[in-house]
Amino acid sequence: MIIVKKGTAATAISRIMKSAVHILIIAAWIGAMLLLLEHEGMIFVDSGPERPILFDVNDVDIDSWRSIYMDDRWIGYIHTRHGPSDAGFVLQSTSLLRFRMFNRIHELVIESTQHMDDNHNLEEFEIHFSGTVDATITGCRDKNRLTAAATYGGTTVRKTFDRADEVLLDQGLLRVYRGTGLSPGDTLRFRVLNPMTLSVEDATMTVTGRENDHLVMETRFAGLSSRSLVDERGMVVREETAGGWIITTESKTEVTRRLEASRVAAVDILGQASVPVSVRIPSPRSVRSLTLRITGYDPALIPETHTRQRFLDKETGILRVEVEDEAALSGPFLEADPQPPAHFLAPSLWIDSDDPAIQKQARVIVGSESDPLRAARLIGDWVYRTLKKTPTPDIPVATKVLTEQRGDCNEHTSLFIALARAAGIPADMSAGLVYLDGAFYYHVWPRVFTGTWIHMDPTFGQNIADAARLELVTGGFASQAQIALAMGRIGIEIIDYR
Repeated sequence: MIIVKKGTAATAISRIMKSAVHILIIAAWIGAMLLLLEHEGMIFVDSGPERPILFDVNDVDIDSWRSIYMDDRWIGYIHTRHGPSDAGFVLQSTSLLRFRMFNRIHELVIESTQHMDDNHNLEEFEIHFSGTVDATITGCRDKNRLTAAATYGGTTVRKTFDRADEVLLDQGLLRVYRGTGLSPGDTLRFRVLNPMTLSVEDATMTVTGRENDHLVMETRFAGLSSRSLVDERGMVVREETAGGWIITTESKTEVTRRLEASRVAAVDILGQASVPVSVRIPSPRSVRSLTLRITGYDPALIPETHTRQRFLDKETGILRVEVEDEAALSGPFLEADPQPPAHFLAPSLWIDSDDPAIQKQARVIVGSESDPLRAARLIGDWVYRTLKKTPTPDIPVATKVLTEQRGDCNEHTSLFIALARAAGIPADMSAGLVYLDGAFYYHVWPRVFTGTWIHMDPTFGQNIADAARLELVTGGFASQAQIALAMGRIGIEIIDYR
């Protein structure tokens, strides 16, 4: 059965669910920003054969201003400066996103500095996120080895990459490509360091054609895609993402004017943070089956499972969500059961399950319990009872959550997964939308592997997560950037529930 805890915590959950969208939105926006900034300088790891960098001496000094729009609404800017330094070259970029949420102005600022030698090879870099998120990522190159460190809320994680090719400066990629004589249909593939996760991800750039006098380039990175128009100098004059973001060249005067106006007229993004529906569900946490019609979003992007979420008619977007059959969940692991990949037990950047404090707490909670499902339920119950329910617009590093013992769905989920992995229970993250008070709100929750995948929700105190939700993304916080594709676009019609 689905267990829903009652009391003051349940009331608090109802309140915070409407405001605990910061990290999901910011994760999605950071992903979009990284995609839009891929011409600012990407760190390539094991990219393959070296390609010559062809610089025009007239392009060495760059001071460009670009505005960022979301659905034709101004939300921020990117200012890029590049030029010679005492030891070679320096690339500096400042990006700002300003928006209104719950009658407050919020900002996300990304400041990056990259030092390069005379051949534009990376020497060191620093990226600082401030405002809604506080994080610093630094890196230093020693020959072909790149050492990077990420600091979130006092927690620092380091990682070393044995091969790191050159960092390419603003528009540098396109100058390289122009130098190789690219034509429509050509594709280049790279392995790129995502600075927010310190993970290496695939990136591709494809020449898709020409539009007027501009080369059309398509970039895919971190699950997102963008389309760029490039002028005859190899400079991007306009870039668009599938999530409705547009970045376009503007004068410093125009950017400054829009920035000043946004101090009182920043875009309210609440419309991006929820999906209203016409049908009201009186007891959503008790729903065992939900049939939906999805519009405005590519069904191919929605994960399907045999046990929980599947399309009845993908062409018309009709999907059914059902809770797992509890009668089939009992019992320990069986030798014949398929074992999940090892990374579902491994620590990650924000899920630091190898930390001694996390390991100790997992042992205290689980005790001598050997059944993985019962152990996972012990962990879920402890997380639900221990964490104070409050919106926490910060990066949910598990050890930080364990210390502060408060947070929203992000903190509940990250701590649960860390404790589960520390207890030897494979665990992963799901992100999407959950129904509450006449609308679907962005939400994250965990799933565990106990012979089959079981969705749980420690934010609501549920041993088995209810069916009044839609999973959009499976995977860690890095995957949540794909939610940017749904925000403000996805539509949901409730067909039936029970």
